[in-house]
Amino acid sequence: MSPEDLVRPWRGEVLRHIPGSSPFGPLETRFAARSRENRWTRQGEPALSFASDRTVLIGEFARHFERDRAPELAGLVQTRRIFELELELARVFDLTDPSAIGALGIANAPVCFQDRSVARATAGFLRDVIGVDAILAPSTVFLDRPQHRNLILFLDRLDRPLHELIHRITPAGSFQLISSQPLLDTGR
Repeated sequence: MSPEDLVRPWRGEVLRHIPGSSPFGPLETRFAARSRENRWTRQGEPALSFASDRTVLIGEFARHFERDRAPELAGLVQTRRIFELELELARVFDLTDPSAIGALGIANAPVCFQDRSVARATAGFLRDVIGVDAILAPSTVFLDRPQHRNLILFLDRLDRPLHELIHRITPAGSFQLISSQPLLDTGR
């Protein structure tokens, strides 16, 4: 089976967080291509990241501080607002599916995705060559649990405006990092 054969429509609920005092909403895209620290995209490739559940959402943010920031700064980060979104996408590739990994010929997955160059190369191939709208990607916090994953939405690959892909946006609480490890979750 070729990778193209494994591209599927996808509809589901995901979570996204933003700074508590942000004047922007959870679908703001002006910052989407700026970071050099994204695992699945390079600077200049506009994408939004979503989590499958609260555990992934909070765990990935805490890991970001462990990996990319001074961990002692984590307690200074303002409260983050969480939003639940229901999305419907036409072309998604699931990197948590063993048959999809097999079709790509990737060895040592999902562990290999901890290496940003491998993650970015894989996502770039799927984005630019296969032409997917998004990937379902393993969470680096829960590599052994494929049900805990991220959705990486490639904004420049969408054939419709982003707001047309969203069926619902609901506030879903908030959280704050106490340090890079323990977390205070004030959500549901």
